Amino acid sequence: AERLVGHRDEQGLTGFEFAADGRFAWLHYTLPDGTTTVSEVAVGDDGMIDMTSERVLFELGDPPGIHHNAGDLLLADDGTLLITIGDGDAFDRTSGGEVLEDDPHRFADDPTTLRGSILRVRPTPDRPEPYEIPADNPFAGGPLTASNGRTVDGAPEVFAWGLRNPWKIDIDAASGALWVADVGSEAREEISVVMPADGRPAGWAVDFGWSGFEGSERRNDDVDPVFADPVEPVFEYGRGDGRCAISGGAVYRGDAIPELWSGYVFADFCGGSVWVFDSTTGEELILAWSVPGISSVREGADGELFVSSWFGEIYRVVAA
Repeated sequence: AERLVGHRDEQGLTGFEFAADGRFAWLHYTLPDGTTTVSEVAVGDDGMIDMTSERVLFELGDPPGIHHNAGDLLLADDGTLLITIGDGDAFDRTSGGEVLEDDPHRFADDPTTLRGSILRVRPTPDRPEPYEIPADNPFAGGPLTASNGRTVDGAPEVFAWGLRNPWKIDIDAASGALWVADVGSEAREEISVVMPADGRPAGWAVDFGWSGFEGSERRNDDVDPVFADPVEPVFEYGRGDGRCAISGGAVYRGDAIPELWSGYVFADFCGGSVWVFDSTTGEELILAWSVPGISSVREGADGELFVSSWFGEIYRVVAA
């Protein structure tokens, strides 16, 4: 469909996820006018999606810029769908010029806006409404009171916030940890990981700190994260070696490459390289070079990993 084709950077189809039974799929895409759309489509017996069956879960229009739409979708084991939304503030759409201030609208600090957030809904493709709010979402019952006494209101769909452009996320099947690859502004690209806690899924009511922080560096002093100690990245890197935008990754749980077991394999759009981060040692090692325009690293059904390129190629990660 024409609406799934990108006309400028970070437009068109950016996220795709199948239902567990394969009868439906969900799409995450951005239209030429900047409207971010998440929708449900039927999948035929031949595996082809039927765009005439499309049903919109939600549309987020009137963006402040043309970038930072994020765009990932991830179906969790509990049947909920995680949806990443960027803060939308990379460029000033009205003037066509670059915004000189980081996060001028402070959307990511406000969980009522949906922007700069990870959303969590329970799809209901066989019902009149396309989704319902999980009862255990942070704002499902109203405002949330943080441990420091601050009361925060949020949209019922919001699960976590304080993110700039969470391009890709991953849930480690072995630990339940949520890994987030968040594209930085001028200085830091970051990887954050949060664990399940207190009987709640990983990421519940987490404020990742943008734009009070970019990675571990303080950015906007007037932005005070809801919680006294916002989540710090488990790994971050600067703009050296040609890297400029982390394009996400996945924890390796396959069998073909034992040396990669439990490592977080990720890539950078500009760097053209694939790396693995070892959370036990804090080290990163390069796995592959010269792969242009890497847009994602994803796990297949067998636990093995695939690397996709902006230019249309898909590569399988194999032992050397």
